Amino acid sequence: MKSQSRVLQVVVDVPGLQVGQVFDFRWPWPDPPPAGTAVIVPWASQRRVGFVWGASDVSEVPPERLRDVIARVDSWPALPEPLLALARFASTYYHASPGEILLPSLPEPLRRVASFEIESPESGGPQARWAGRPRRAKPMVRSEAASWPALNADQQRAVDWLAARVGQGFAAALLFGVTGSGKTEVYLHAVRQTLDAGRDVLLLVPEIALTEGLARRVRERFPDTDVAVMTSGLADGARAQAWLAAAHGQARIVVGTRSAVFAPLRAPGLIIVDEEHDASYKQQDGVRLQARDLAVMRAHLAGCPVLLGSATPSLESWNNAQSGRYALLRLPNRAVAGARLPKLRVIDLRAHRRARGSAAEAGPVSPPLLDALRACLAAGQQSLLFANRRGWAPALACDACGWVADCDQCSAHFALHRARLFRPQAGKASAGRSNALGYTLICHHCSAHRPAPAACPACGNPDLLPKGQGTQKIEAELAAVLPDARIARMDRDSTRRRGSGAALLADMDAGAIDVLVGTQMVAKGHDFPRLTLVGVTGTDSLLVAPDFRAEERLFALLMQVAGRAGRATDPGEVLVETRLPQHPLFAELLAQDYEAAAARLLAEREALNLPPYATLAVLRVAATSDAQAQGFLDQAREAAPAVTGVRIYHPVPAGVPRVANQARWQMLVEAGTRSQLQSLLGPWLPLVAAQAGARLRWHIDVDPIEV
Repeated sequence: MKSQSRVLQVVVDVPGLQVGQVFDFRWPWPDPPPAGTAVIVPWASQRRVGFVWGASDVSEVPPERLRDVIARVDSWPALPEPLLALARFASTYYHASPGEILLPSLPEPLRRVASFEIESPESGGPQARWAGRPRRAKPMVRSEAASWPALNADQQRAVDWLAARVGQGFAAALLFGVTGSGKTEVYLHAVRQTLDAGRDVLLLVPEIALTEGLARRVRERFPDTDVAVMTSGLADGARAQAWLAAAHGQARIVVGTRSAVFAPLRAPGLIIVDEEHDASYKQQDGVRLQARDLAVMRAHLAGCPVLLGSATPSLESWNNAQSGRYALLRLPNRAVAGARLPKLRVIDLRAHRRARGSAAEAGPVSPPLLDALRACLAAGQQSLLFANRRGWAPALACDACGWVADCDQCSAHFALHRARLFRPQAGKASAGRSNALGYTLICHHCSAHRPAPAACPACGNPDLLPKGQGTQKIEAELAAVLPDARIARMDRDSTRRRGSGAALLADMDAGAIDVLVGTQMVAKGHDFPRLTLVGVTGTDSLLVAPDFRAEERLFALLMQVAGRAGRATDPGEVLVETRLPQHPLFAELLAQDYEAAAARLLAEREALNLPPYATLAVLRVAATSDAQAQGFLDQAREAAPAVTGVRIYHPVPAGVPRVANQARWQMLVEAGTRSQLQSLLGPWLPLVAAQAGARLRWHIDVDPIEV
C-alpha cells in the first residue's frame, strides 16, 4: 500500500522571503489535503492562513522543530492547478515568494484566523470553516431577453475570431478599436459564447471607477448569471463573498481590477483585459506584478483565448501584434450610426499669454477654450475638462523673495489644497492670500500636511501666490466665469468616500452636471451621450517628463480623453492647450493617427535599445542617507555575476530623491532578452538580500513602467 505523505509545504505571506520559499509542517492525520488547499498553521506565537504548495514524506527540518498544521479549511475548494502554476510563474519571474503572490489576492476576512471556526471530527484532521455569512445564491428569474444590439461587420469579425477559439486552447488577440468603436459590445458577445460553451470568464479593468459600470452592463445582459466583482473599493465582507462565489463555481463571470487576475475561477474559457495599455495594471507596492502580462500567462496555462482591448495599445502589445505573436482585430469606426471621431484643435498658449499680458490676468483656461465651454453650455450639452493636477495648485510661493513651500521630509513641493471649496462671486479674483480661505499644504508623496502660512516665513510677505493650477482651482474659477453652469469635480480627493465616484458618474449620465472637471480617472471607459466638448489643460509637464515612456503615455491619455466627446450622433470637439504645438506628437494627435505615433516611437525605442526591443529591471533602495543607499547599490553591482547580454548601470538618485526622510536610489539593469535578465537575477538577488540584511528596504522591479 502506498504510504501517505506526512509533511506539507505551505506558503504564507511573509515579506522578505526568497523565491520559491515554502515552510514545512507536519500533517499527523490520514489523507493529506491536495495542493491549493487553505490551511491554518502556527507562526511564532500566532496563527496564519496559508495554502498547501506540495507534500513530501520527508523534511529537512529536524523532527523536533516540525510543527503540526492546526486545521485544513474545508469551507472552500482547493485552488485549481492552473492558478497554482500562475503563482509559480509569477514567483519566479518577479522574484518573490509564492506566499507574497497568492495570499494578497485573498480578501482580508478570509486571511483572518479569527474568522474561522475550528472543528475536530473523529477522523481526517481538524477542519476550519469560515464564520462569515454565506453569499446567497443568485435566484433564477424569468426575465425578458436582454437587449443585444446588432454588431457591425468589424465587431462581428472579432466575435467570430474568438468564438472559433473558445475551448480550442490558448490564443491571444489585440482588439484595436478607436474610442467609441464598441469594444465593450464585442466583449459581451464573446462572454455569451463562452458561457454557452460551459466555460467561465474573467474581465479585467484598470481602475475601480470603471469596474461597477462594466459589471452593471454585464449583469443587464446576463440577468440569470452570478457576476462577482473584485476590487479593493468593496467592503471586506463583499470581497470575501465574491471570492468564495468564484471559488465554488457559483459566479461564472468575474469583473475586477489588478488583483482579480488571481480570481479562483474553476474553468476560465476567456480572459479579457480592457484598456490593456493602462499603467494601473502594474503594481507599485509589494511585489511589482504586471496584471496584463499575468492575464496572458494565465490564459496560456488555462488553455483559453485572451483578448487585450485598447484604442491606444501599449507599444509592447502593438509590437506583438505587428510581429504576429498576437492576432490583430480592428474596429476602425465608431459603433453608433452617424457618430464620428471628434474634431481636434491645438491651442498655442504662448500666443494667448502674449495677448493677455501678465500671468496674473490668466483665467482658469485659455480664451478659445472658455468660449467653447460657453457655447456648449448654451447648446444644453455637457463638457469635460481634463487637468493633470489635483488640489488647488502644485506649489505655493513668494514672489518677493523666492521662497517655496517645500515638504521637509521629501524632495518635493507641498501642493496647495483647499479644505472646503467655495463658490466665488463673479469677477472676484481667487488667487493670492492663500491662508484666508482655509488652505492646506499637502505632500503628495508622504501625505504630510499643515495649514498654509498667513505670510512668507522667509520675508514676511503676506501675498503668497499659488503656482500653477489643479482641479480645485479650475472648478472654483470656472464657477466664477460660468455662474449658471453646474460644475463638478472628479479626482482622488472628491471620490474618497465609497460610492462617491459612482454617484458623480450617475449625475453625469442623468444630465445633472454641465461641466465635469477631473484628472485621469475621467479619461477612459466612460460613455456620456450628451458630452460634446473636451478641454485638455496642463499636459506639457507630462510631455517633458524624464522617462522614455512619457510620449507614449501622453498620446494615449490625450486620445483616450478626446474619445469621450461626440460618442453619440452630436459632433464632438476637443481643444488641447500647449506651449509646445510644434512637437510631432500633436500632429499625430490632430490626425488621430495612433499607428503613425506608434511607428515613430517604436523606431526611437529600437535605436536606443529600449523596450520592447530590450528588457529592463530596476533595483531600488531606501536608506537613511544618500551614502548608505548609494553604497548598497555599488556593492550590489560589484557582486553581480557576469551574464552575456546584460548591462548594469551605475546607481543614481530616484526621480524624487527623498520621501518620508528616506534617501531613494536606483540602479537600472538592461538585457537583450528576458531569459538573459532572469539568468542574472536568479543568482544575484540572494546575494543582494544577504548584503542588505534587515537594515535596508529594497526591491526589484522587473519590467518597470518608470525608470
